[in-house]
Amino acid sequence: MQKHESDFGKGGHRDKVDVRDKKYLAMASLPFRWDLGYDIEIELSEVLGIQNFKLPAKDQNGSFSCGGQAFSTYDQVLEAIFTKSFEERSAKYIYAQAFVPGGGSYGRDCCKVLKSQGVARETFLTSYENGKAPSEKFMQRSQDIGIDSRNDAKNSKILTYKNVDPDIESVAQAVRDNRGVVLGITGENNGTWLSVFPKPPKSNPNTEWRHWIYAGKAKLINGKKHIGVINSWGKDCGESGWQWISEDYFKTKVSDGLAVWNSWTITFDEAPTPPTFEEKKTDAFWSLASLWTLLAELIQRTRVGQWFGSFTANERAKTAGVARSSDWPRVRREHLENNPRCALCLGIKTIEVHHIKPFHMHPELELEPSNLITLCESGANGIVCHRAIGHLGNYQAINPECPADALLWRTKIANRKKGV
Repeated sequence: MQKHESDFGKGGHRDKVDVRDKKYLAMASLPFRWDLGYDIEIELSEVLGIQNFKLPAKDQNGSFSCGGQAFSTYDQVLEAIFTKSFEERSAKYIYAQAFVPGGGSYGRDCCKVLKSQGVARETFLTSYENGKAPSEKFMQRSQDIGIDSRNDAKNSKILTYKNVDPDIESVAQAVRDNRGVVLGITGENNGTWLSVFPKPPKSNPNTEWRHWIYAGKAKLINGKKHIGVINSWGKDCGESGWQWISEDYFKTKVSDGLAVWNSWTITFDEAPTPPTFEEKKTDAFWSLASLWTLLAELIQRTRVGQWFGSFTANERAKTAGVARSSDWPRVRREHLENNPRCALCLGIKTIEVHHIKPFHMHPELELEPSNLITLCESGANGIVCHRAIGHLGNYQAINPECPADALLWRTKIANRKKGV
C-alpha cells in the first residue's frame, strides 16, 4: 500500500535555550565552499573502501522516535569514520531513554544519552519489531536494554555536543567539520515530504509538526544552497531516504519561530592514551602555574594590581598596559571548558585563550566569544601553536586570520599523518 507523509511519525520537540549548552562557533572555521560541496557518503566510501557506499535509511513507521533515529544515524557515521567499519546503531537505545510523556524527544536529551552512555549496535538492541518498522510502544520499552547492550554502547560515547545556529552557512560548516548535524525542523503534510525537495510549511500551528533529521550533505542545486538530510521514513522517501532542504526553508518562519530550529553537532570520543610519568609531572607543574596565573589575574582586578601591572613587562606584553575586565577570568574559564583543545594541534596541554583581534586594540571585543580561540604553548606537532599561528612567529605581531590558518594547518598535519 502506498504510504502518505501523514502515515509517518515525527516527534521533534523544540529545546528551550540553556546557557550551559556549548556553542559551535562557525567563525572559528573556514567558510563553506559551496562550489565544492560536501557529501558524507563520499567520505564514508573512501574511509570504508566501499565504492558508492550508501547509508541505510531507517524507518520509524508511525512512532515518534525520530530523535533516536537521527542521532543513532549520526553516531554510526562517527563510528564508521573512527573504526573504518560500518555497523548500524540502535535508535531504540537512545529513544527509550529520552522520550517524553506523550511521545517524541528533545534533542538535548538525546545528546546526553550519547555523551553519558553511547549507543548500542543494532545487533544488540533491535529497533525493528519482529523485523518490521516499530510501534511507539515498542520503542519506549527501556526494559529491553540489557547489560550487554549497555556494555556495547560504551564503545561509542561522544566527547561533547554543541548547539549550531540554524542558518544554512553555520549548518553547512558543522556538517563538513563534524561529519553531520541533527536538525530540528518544522514541516506540514503539504504533499512534498516524501519527495526529494520538501517545501517549507505555512505558518499554521494547527497543521505544523516537528521532526529530528540527520544532515550529512551540502551543495548547490541549480545555483541555490541546499542541505542534504536522510529521513527516517524508509528508503522510498526522497532518493533512497535523502532529501534536500533549501536555503528558503531555513529562512521560513512558522508559528513559534524559524522552520529550522535547534541544531546539534557532536564530536566522537576517541579513547584517551594513559599519561606517562613525565606528562603527569608536567600537568602538575602547569596546574600550579595556572593557579598562580589565576591569583595574578585576581590581583590585577584590584586598583593597586592594575596600577602595578601597567609597570610590569609581562602585563605590558599581554595587554599593552590596558586593564583587564573583572569578567575576564570567568569568560576565559568558560571558553576553555567549551574549547579544551588547541585549534591547531588539538593538544590539551599548556593551552591559552588567544584574542584574534588584540584586546588592547579592541577592548570592546575582550569578552566576545567569537573573538577567542584556544591555542597552546607546548607544540604537540613540533609547532608552538600560540606563537606560530596567533602571532606569526613573533608575539608582537597580529594575525587576524588565525582561525582559518589553524584549520588549514590542522588539515595539512592530519593528511601528513595519513601519508597523503
